[in-house]
Amino acid sequence: MPWEDTFYLGETLDEADFLTLNEIFASSDLLDPDATFAPFSSYTDDVDGGRTGRGFPVVMWKWNAIEDLQVEALRVYCAALSSDVYIRTQTNRVDVYGAPVFATYKAKMLWMPRDEDKQAGKTLGFVIEFRHLILQAEIP
Repeated sequence: MPWEDTFYLGETLDEADFLTLNEIFASSDLLDPDATFAPFSSYTDDVDGGRTGRGFPVVMWKWNAIEDLQVEALRVYCAALSSDVYIRTQTNRVDVYGAPVFATYKAKMLWMPRDEDKQAGKTLGFVIEFRHLILQAEIP
């Protein structure tokens, strides 16, 4: 079955493991993350005035406020500070209709290394970073 254009996370691409965030959170009341996508992890300025991209793509998923239980649901995929996962995420491209383009990647999931701002059952300013993105083939 083809993947939907929404956010997915899993330890494998197996249909039983590769789940949408709504399935992981067991609810549909959480907004999708604000996703930022960079096609390269860094760049260098060239002598001729151009610019060259370096490294793999990087994605960040950000929530202004997320339920503490939903944070714990994400922690299942990243019990330490980092883990290998698969994600489906919004890129910085749009299709001919103006809709965001989603792509599937193998990635390194990085947990926030700093203290989490917990208030009234929510975590404020929650960010998950995904590095070393490797594009995966789409299911037709």
